[in-house]
Amino acid sequence: MDKLSVSEDLLEAAQIVLAKCMGVSPGEKVLIVNDGWEPDIVKALTGAAGLLKHDSVVLQFSPRKNHGEEPPELAAEVMSLADVILMVTSKSLSHTRARKMAAQRGARAASMPMITREIFLRSIDLDYGVLAEETKLVAHVLTKARELKITTPSGTNLQMNVEKRKGHLDVGTILARGSSGNLPGGEAYIAPIEEETQGILVFEQSLAGWGRLDSPIEICVNGGRVTSIKGGREAQWLKETLAESGPGGEIVAELGIGTNPRAVLSGNILEDEKVKGTVHAALGSNFSFGGRNEASLHIDGMLLKPTLLADGREIIVDGVLVIQDGWVNGI
Repeated sequence: MDKLSVSEDLLEAAQIVLAKCMGVSPGEKVLIVNDGWEPDIVKALTGAAGLLKHDSVVLQFSPRKNHGEEPPELAAEVMSLADVILMVTSKSLSHTRARKMAAQRGARAASMPMITREIFLRSIDLDYGVLAEETKLVAHVLTKARELKITTPSGTNLQMNVEKRKGHLDVGTILARGSSGNLPGGEAYIAPIEEETQGILVFEQSLAGWGRLDSPIEICVNGGRVTSIKGGREAQWLKETLAESGPGGEIVAELGIGTNPRAVLSGNILEDEKVKGTVHAALGSNFSFGGRNEASLHIDGMLLKPTLLADGREIIVDGVLVIQDGWVNGI
């Protein structure tokens, strides 16, 4: 790849991805998975691999319909042969059997669904040590908690049982064998007990698979399952998408907390869910991070200016993280 065919700023960010985020070693097999999304980022990654003396292969297939939908069988087989997988796609492959199978064979995978040039340049170059320490603290609190309660000014009022579920973290450094995460990174997240989430969930700002929301989506949840969806065109799309996916798509699968100080609200869920002090929730599959629900989709939606309590103690107040080291052991 001729580096002159790629802008220098993209090339520099791509080198950070390979060297700092993925820690690619000499001789490792680097696979770039693509469905036609953002070809300039693909070029930058292949160009950066060349500059760093790594061989890379681009695997391309047609876009999937939903986030969490499996790639073609042949693509899954190729993914399982790689050491490092960089997924530059329009639909997320994070919560797929293909990604999980590759991880079981030792691959490290970075998922970048819907990433744009602007997000790539804005949110990749940061102090990953500081990000990791702050995110570990949030993930630890989620692990220790038994119950989470989330409210927002737009009407979210939701209770989740997370007892004995583990909080996970995505900090943008994917260095351990079999590990995976998003780029940009910056969130702590947990799978609630599938049958025990109750209340009202209001998505606003952005929704995976749809994009920027023009109006909020109000979702009633009973026994962990979506029972009604209200709103405009976006709500109708979500209702139809969940109906097509089968009963597994209606399960509240995740609660996540953004921790990336460089991320901004852009209307793109990949970046929005990483914004420090935001909360996002997801419907559908969570088997890949400690849950029991396997579905053909995983749809994240944003909650803005949230207040989040863990066993009655404040984690976030009006969109501001207020966790302190001193009270973690009290959770």
